Amino acid sequence: MPEIICPVIKAQVKNADANVKHVYIYGDICNEQSPYAAEYGIVSLSGVLKQLQSGDQDFTEIHVHIHTRGGDVVEGFAIHDLLVNTAKKVTTIIEGLCASIGTVISLAGSVRKMNKNSDFFIHNPWGEPWSMSGFTADDYEQRAEEIRQAENKILDFYVAKTGADRDTLATMMKEQTTLTADSALEFKFITEIVETVNAYASLGISQKQNTDMKNKNKAASLLARAMKFLKGEDVKNLDLTKKDGTQIVVDTDESTPAVGDAVTVNGEPIADGDHLMSDDSTIVTAGGTIAEIKPAEAPADTTTTTETTTADTATADTAALQAQIDALTAQIAEINARNTALAAEAEAHRLENVELTNQAAAFLAQAKRISSTFTPKQREFMTSTTENKKVSEGNVDVAAAVERRKKLLAEKAGK
Repeated sequence: MPEIICPVIKAQVKNADANVKHVYIYGDICNEQSPYAAEYGIVSLSGVLKQLQSGDQDFTEIHVHIHTRGGDVVEGFAIHDLLVNTAKKVTTIIEGLCASIGTVISLAGSVRKMNKNSDFFIHNPWGEPWSMSGFTADDYEQRAEEIRQAENKILDFYVAKTGADRDTLATMMKEQTTLTADSALEFKFITEIVETVNAYASLGISQKQNTDMKNKNKAASLLARAMKFLKGEDVKNLDLTKKDGTQIVVDTDESTPAVGDAVTVNGEPIADGDHLMSDDSTIVTAGGTIAEIKPAEAPADTTTTTETTTADTATADTAALQAQIDALTAQIAEINARNTALAAEAEAHRLENVELTNQAAAFLAQAKRISSTFTPKQREFMTSTTENKKVSEGNVDVAAAVERRKKLLAEKAGK
């Protein structure tokens, strides 16, 4: 899915994110160390390690993004320990569903965030019914004890991490409880809630009701650059010269600078203040961006008619610009809608693959049971009544009994 973000903001995010390694727990947690496991929506210890070892290793923080139904208890604790043992600052971010053993992984973070509309699901662990086919009573008792040990291990872990009351948590696990972001924060499973933000924030558009002309100009510039970026067109900067000969770079691909554009000198944000340009105009900067543009002083005989015409032109330009913003906004909404549809289709295919993989595993287990080489200790062969009894008791050599049976049949045939 293409990233809907303009180059300027993308560069700013990249710089701010340079020391952060992003790890994604998207899928079912399973002890499957195959390099192809991730293609089937499986998250494993080796898969997480591979994410940590990829790319630049100069990171000082790890951001773990979580959206999972849970899975294998041992694998989940192993992933938790791997993250903690990196000795890096770990931040976990729940983005949708954090269920079952996924909650243990989420507690690896010293900072634990959860999107406002996400769910946090806890319950007592269970064993897969198909994996216990053919168990004896002793087998079931042993399996029950193993599950009980896992239950106590998770409960103790929750209490140690959150400080919540043990009996309360035990009841919640037994009743299979889904916590909202507010409830998860109350029980200290998370440390903060991430409020939903408008998608336009990634394009730099202010959502204030009283948007002034400066913000409109900046929004239009960013939108235009974003659309060019999506279409594969070049995005350029504007080089200008100050009166003293200093070269400055305005972050825009327009032919003229606009209020809100970022300005740099030798790659660094320009100093705040007034800057006299070679055309005698003045650019006023604050915080590295253009706060105001003062045109060169007009000749003394400038008439009121000219001023009126300029004002009318500015009003018309503003209306035209607003129309362009609306059109570009509609185009971006259409692109996002298509991307959402493609993402939904991809998720459907992924779930179908997971289901097929589970069915294949079940059939394989069944096939192994059917093809068992088990042979009963006693096998009964028909000889005489007396011989048959001895064979069934396991006291007669089978081969010898068969030969005697053949001899009896031959003697009866001779008579």
